[in-house]
Amino acid sequence: MPTTDDAERAVPITASSLVTMPGAGSDGDYAARATAPLADALAVPAIAVDPGPSGIVATYLAALDEAATRGPVIAAGISIGACVAVHWAAAHPRSCAAVVAACPPWHPGGDGGTSPAATAARITVAEIDRTGLAAATATMRASSPAWLADELGRSWTVLGDLLAPHLREAASTTLPRPDDLRRLAECRIPTAVVSVADDAVHPAEVASAWAAVLGVTPVSVAFDAWAGDPGALGRAAMDALGRRADPAR
Repeated sequence: MPTTDDAERAVPITASSLVTMPGAGSDGDYAARATAPLADALAVPAIAVDPGPSGIVATYLAALDEAATRGPVIAAGISIGACVAVHWAAAHPRSCAAVVAACPPWHPGGDGGTSPAATAARITVAEIDRTGLAAATATMRASSPAWLADELGRSWTVLGDLLAPHLREAASTTLPRPDDLRRLAECRIPTAVVSVADDAVHPAEVASAWAAVLGVTPVSVAFDAWAGDPGALGRAAMDALGRRADPAR
């Protein structure tokens, strides 16, 4: 149920559901927690998508298409989930009520394969191939903050053998294309672009570049706030959708 504070910041968006899509190596559990404040404030059911055997992009697109059969959808994603959200919304503007792009991973029109996110994905895949998932997870835990180690340790275990192919897919994905961003801007669909300050894997300047093409004002979450509560992403998205820079949107 929305809190009093959430109600005061309510966003006038009508949707049948919010489809929330995690980044590579993460899962629907995390994506649901990250976007719960927004779904609660809008009083819409959240559909948390776990990337499946058919691949990240294919799974997410299928989930969005299915949800859209019941009415307009809020397409919300983190990292590669943000990429799919923008790509799908640009292709299905009449089915999309709003877009949330959190922690976009690479510059629009740039080489996604050289981005920090793609590099990190390839390094993890190489470690899994060399030592196995259990050992790679132990290495990750030893070099990560406790909160991140716990999150990834949980999701990596859930994903199991799908983790490596999902990371390979993320490292080679080229969505969204520049035309996707421009088409989405022309559709005037309410859009929030959210970054996390000091996130080296998803640099804030990438979010700013996406926002510039989309014609919206990006919002940023403090790293410590995000680390302590993934819902900080959803609250930032709610704020962005509630105070869009262009009054005509």
